[in-house]
Amino acid sequence: IGVMDADGRNTRILTAGDSNDQVPTWSRDGQRLLFFSDRSGRQQIYTMAADGTDVRQVARSDANDSTPFWSPDNSRIAFTSDRGGGLDIQVMDADGGRVHQVTHTAANERTAVWSPDGRRLLFSADTAGRSDIFTIQADGTDLRRLTGD
Repeated sequence: IGVMDADGRNTRILTAGDSNDQVPTWSRDGQRLLFFSDRSGRQQIYTMAADGTDVRQVARSDANDSTPFWSPDNSRIAFTSDRGGGLDIQVMDADGGRVHQVTHTAANERTAVWSPDGRRLLFSADTAGRSDIFTIQADGTDLRRLTGD
């Protein structure tokens, strides 16, 4: 993972090595980066200080956890996981506590991002050979398909 100034100058590499570190996102205060990596042998979620130090694994599981995104207040993280067998959207506290599965369908759901108020998640789901966009309350209620028929 690398960072640079908004004008493209002052490029800095924050992570290096054989691991595949992906999808970094800034915390709202700009102090930490959230990302996923295969450095443990499977995809897991990490944070690190903005300068690349203080790398912390957020939660440990026997599954693959990926594409994490901070809630608007940085108190929770939405992510994609195969903890339930297929790919589902999960939400956990920012420290890795209180993980709960938000979606419960046969589709493969992925890449959930938060609404500005932190109440809903927007994500894509693959069903019957097509991908559609859905939204759901962060507690797993009120699933709505936004694209398709």
